Amino acid sequence: MTTILPRLRVDERAMGAGTTVRFALLLVLLVTSSGGMVLEVLRGLDGTDTAGCLLASGADLAHGTDLAWLVSIKNQPDAFQACLNRQMTPWWWVIVWSGFLLAGAAVLFRCLPIWKTRHSRVLPLESIDRNRELRHLLEGLAVVAGLSRVPRVVVDPAAASAGAVVFGSNRRPTVCLYGGLLARRPTDPAGFRAVVLHEFAHIRNGDVTLTYATVSVWRVFIALVLAPYVAFHIHVVWVVFVSSNDAAHSFNGTDQLPGLTRGVLLTVFVTALIYLARSDVLRSREIYADLAAVRWGADPRGWAGTRQAPADSRATRILRSFVELWRTHPRWDLRREAMTDPAALFGLQPLPMFLTGAAATLINRHVASYLQKSDLAGPYVYQVLPLVAAALATAVSGIALWRAVAHSVLTSRPVPSGLRAGLWMGIGMAASELVVGDVGSSTWFPAQPEVLLLVVFAGVVYAWWTVQSAQLWIRLWRGRTIRPPLLLGLAASSLGLASWFAWWLEQGWVFTIGWPYNLDWALQTLRQQFPGPATANPAPLSAIAAVFPFVSFLVSRPLVLAPVAALWITTLLAWTIRPAAATPRWIRSALQDNDTEITAEAPPRLRKVMAPALLGGAASWLATVLVMAYMHSWQPPVEERRGLYLLVFWALSLFALAIAPAASATIASTLTNRYRLLLALVAAETAVLVGFGGMQALFFLDGCIEPLNTLASSCRGEPALTGGDVQFLLEAALVLGAITAPVTAAAVSAVQAVRPRRARRADASHPPRTSRRRSAARRLGVVGLCVVAVAIAAVGEISRAPMGTSAGQPLGATTAQLAAVDDSQVSARSRADQVGAWRDLGGATLMNRFTHDAVQMLDLVSKSQGEIPPAAPVGSLCSSIGRIAQESNDYFRFPDSEGQSLWRTLITQEALFSQECERALKEQDTELFIAAGDAFLAAKDACVSLIHRIDTVVGTGPPAD
Repeated sequence: MTTILPRLRVDERAMGAGTTVRFALLLVLLVTSSGGMVLEVLRGLDGTDTAGCLLASGADLAHGTDLAWLVSIKNQPDAFQACLNRQMTPWWWVIVWSGFLLAGAAVLFRCLPIWKTRHSRVLPLESIDRNRELRHLLEGLAVVAGLSRVPRVVVDPAAASAGAVVFGSNRRPTVCLYGGLLARRPTDPAGFRAVVLHEFAHIRNGDVTLTYATVSVWRVFIALVLAPYVAFHIHVVWVVFVSSNDAAHSFNGTDQLPGLTRGVLLTVFVTALIYLARSDVLRSREIYADLAAVRWGADPRGWAGTRQAPADSRATRILRSFVELWRTHPRWDLRREAMTDPAALFGLQPLPMFLTGAAATLINRHVASYLQKSDLAGPYVYQVLPLVAAALATAVSGIALWRAVAHSVLTSRPVPSGLRAGLWMGIGMAASELVVGDVGSSTWFPAQPEVLLLVVFAGVVYAWWTVQSAQLWIRLWRGRTIRPPLLLGLAASSLGLASWFAWWLEQGWVFTIGWPYNLDWALQTLRQQFPGPATANPAPLSAIAAVFPFVSFLVSRPLVLAPVAALWITTLLAWTIRPAAATPRWIRSALQDNDTEITAEAPPRLRKVMAPALLGGAASWLATVLVMAYMHSWQPPVEERRGLYLLVFWALSLFALAIAPAASATIASTLTNRYRLLLALVAAETAVLVGFGGMQALFFLDGCIEPLNTLASSCRGEPALTGGDVQFLLEAALVLGAITAPVTAAAVSAVQAVRPRRARRADASHPPRTSRRRSAARRLGVVGLCVVAVAIAAVGEISRAPMGTSAGQPLGATTAQLAAVDDSQVSARSRADQVGAWRDLGGATLMNRFTHDAVQMLDLVSKSQGEIPPAAPVGSLCSSIGRIAQESNDYFRFPDSEGQSLWRTLITQEALFSQECERALKEQDTELFIAAGDAFLAAKDACVSLIHRIDTVVGTGPPAD
């Protein structure tokens, strides 16, 4: 691009300020956090005992780990959810409460102007402006500000400062002039004009409603949510640590300390997060109002507080900066700098990025928690919900990143890499995950906190891709407005971030509490599901057992291919645009110096993508040849070329295809310094298509080349793998390519960062000289790739739609079942707590129902004198006992091996008696009815023995309702 003056000013209104969506993010965070806090209080007041359900499931709350608790839950997910549902506040309470919170905020929003304009505090302007001099002055300033009418004006004579404030709403604003400002007007008319124009700018910018709506929601949150929540936690601490004899909290209170502390930290964290976000947004709006006032002719020296900041020590400056974070108005020195050069409004500050990442994670967690506890979650729900949090986060951080890149490009300043901003966003996401916790938070820190580095890396990749995409399109776009590529880039970023949120919500967080996967069990399961001859070398099978569940989960989730296609296509489309020869129209409108000439810049040469893609695809072909040769080396008879043999062939084929994106991303990253991540991603995904095409050709020749015969022994012209197996190969490779590209690009960047500077070679920035024919061919090829990407994503999503819940089942619910839990070391006290909870939360009710029906059955049998009792009452009891057996089977297993044996006997005999009894009544077979009595007596004996077992373990007597 041409060289321009470094002090060139960019209109701060270019590309939007993004503060409205920041208000929206803040409001959603307030509502979702309020719902979570109030729901916890209501559950506590209703006696909801999540800890009791954990104990009843067999969790050892005194000495267990988060992973062990998760296993206890996921081994019996339906029983655990039913336990919570029996005592939990209904899900619609969250909606009702959110509506109540918003209604309270709306009432306060309406009352605030009335309170602020009460007669005891302010006076109408007319009462002191008898000759209407001020009114005429304000009317003129309203015209300058572009207001359709003069807002309502009142005066606060008791306020000595030379300032003013606007409140109310955008439709009915009220400007309050302080007494000090009116006293200053005769001697400093420029200062009066500047202050009033600043307040009018708030009205013109639409700040009033958003500001006071946020203030209203914040105050309602303090009064109706935070205060009750803190009081509830004080009560819980008192019960746990003081009233230790409470039977509901019989386990050691010290063991609950991490969970209770995390609850307090979550409260502090959310409260501070909301306040900091509110303050940050309000500070930025003040600067925008300053700039609008200056643009309307206000004297920048007219504001009060023009005193220079004192030259303090470093520690004092750090303290001042920290205090500044909590203020709703920026320091005067910062405001003066923004009037001179609004670059600060385009810069990437750590705090907004941190707040955005933390807020998005909390919103995602809270909403998912509501649905999980209400049993409303499903495969598509887990994918769609993160779109809300990701869209809000992208609207805030994405716009900030695009604005920063645009300002740097248009003023010829170094373009930010986005790594620092992404690092702060990732830290915010990781901090939220650390504070939120899962299951029960039995420890101070997760068992594997290093997994949270993945969260930080996700934030870095998100910002890195967004910045490079913004830089590419900003340098290229020649339209009237930058909005189309901006919306395209933000949509792709949002889909990518939502996909990350969904994966982490369903699977990723599990790894922070321990490795839940049992490899031996997986190997055994594979051999059972895929019978057949095993390879002489067990290494491939072990690798399949270790990797397949995770890859399968990544690919089988709904809406997983859409982000891959969006990120891929967003970059590809850049090669369909012809750069403009003159300054693009949107740049002329963004720059305040319209005489500056800036020409658009073409993207890197397409061969920097296509060449690595072809090389990576060729590497995949070679790997496929080696796989087929290896499979041929131990090819079993034709009738045995299924099952395990086919699974090994399919898995090795996936590995061969995955070589394509890895190799191509590495080559593309090495060949370029600019747009490294974008080119690596496009090269990786394109290489998958190249490798897949060659692989299909080799599969089609299966049986035609003797050393490569795999599933076939003769040349029959049919592909070796077809249908869903082939589709899964392609989709899995594309998803792995999207993961491989950022990892490879980051690794190459890290290696090149330590190389001597003289060894680095800058990419050519001049547009490539191509003929019209070659340019048309290039566009046609790019469009073809885009069509293929859309088709693959569409077919994949359509094929997943009928899969139902299994497609989106969280891995935590699968791998946790594979983890072995050793409960042999459970103490007698903990076992008593478990059995007591099992009894009190449903076990006693089931046994008492059976006892009640058994007494009635014995009474009817004794009166029948050896005949079949009347069909109506007996049939009703038989059906009732059958329902009890079914409900008992759905309930928790007994948390003791001896008791579990009795419990299983009771359920089995209840079901057997119900079936034989109903059959005897239907056939009027007396002997069959007498035989059913054996099952009935066996169930009664098991029930009595189980009652005594509970008495032995708990030591509190037989169960009672």
